[in-house]
Amino acid sequence: MSRTLTLLYAVKLINLKKSKLEMTQLKKESDILAYLNHPNIVRYYGCFYYGKKNKFWALAMAHLSGGSLLDKIKSSPAPQDSLRWALEIASALAHMHEKSVQHRDLKPDNVLFASEAPDAPAVIIDLGLASLNLAKSAASSAVGAFLYRSPEKANGRKYGPADDIWSLGLLIAALALGLPLEDWVKARGGESGLFALDRSRVNELTVSAVLLCAPLGALAAALLIEDPKLRPTAASVVASKGNVAELARPSARVDAITEEDEDEEDEASGINKKEQEKSSREAELEARLLAAEAEMRRMCEVTKCAY
Repeated sequence: MSRTLTLLYAVKLINLKKSKLEMTQLKKESDILAYLNHPNIVRYYGCFYYGKKNKFWALAMAHLSGGSLLDKIKSSPAPQDSLRWALEIASALAHMHEKSVQHRDLKPDNVLFASEAPDAPAVIIDLGLASLNLAKSAASSAVGAFLYRSPEKANGRKYGPADDIWSLGLLIAALALGLPLEDWVKARGGESGLFALDRSRVNELTVSAVLLCAPLGALAAALLIEDPKLRPTAASVVASKGNVAELARPSARVDAITEEDEDEEDEASGINKKEQEKSSREAELEARLLAAEAEMRRMCEVTKCAY
């Protein structure tokens, strides 16, 4: 007796007339999805025109039936589950960043689960705003949800992979709180605007997260550092397994790209001037690293972890 195998796919339909986007822009998401291959990034199967007169542009992807990270946050998940999801998301980001891809719109709605099974993996979706930045270049478009934008993006500056790390830090803080970030902000009389520009509010968030779930709160604090150069890389987050003491080491820092970096390269004139600038820059970076290390020590004392 023959058996029929039924496969379910998720199909993203984009109305070509309403989107007002060029086909090169629409195909960008499918090109990036095809370029990536990771268990925590939605699997891509193909793209095609759909409907009468090719009304829609369609992307066929894996069907993910386990709900979103937003649903998980609202259910106040166990810390060990939250940490596992955070590391899975970090692993996906590490793969993307290794391939010179930035997600640029990481938020709870853009993380789904493969199934309702307790051990179902977290999967990043919606790479419609993702960018492929080759060599030492940086993104500059102010895209993505306002609440999850990094300080450098919120300020209209160029930004690199550290922007995704900031968003990950906010996801982890929300998991620690068991409350969506939007609700946490509104409960304190704030608005869902450029949250990253209010450093006192960011500090309040991390303290609240530490008090409710010390390990997750400390991890969120380690990622929500204002200076993008001092944020850990996604790969170092995965390697640390959530141990903030490991993330305090200079080798864990992201090689952030800022507007000043590119300007300095373009304006370099004379060996002596370069050496002076390099010396000054190294001294400044060393001071920042010491400050970041002191902050990590403080967080470790709160969480009782070993440094």
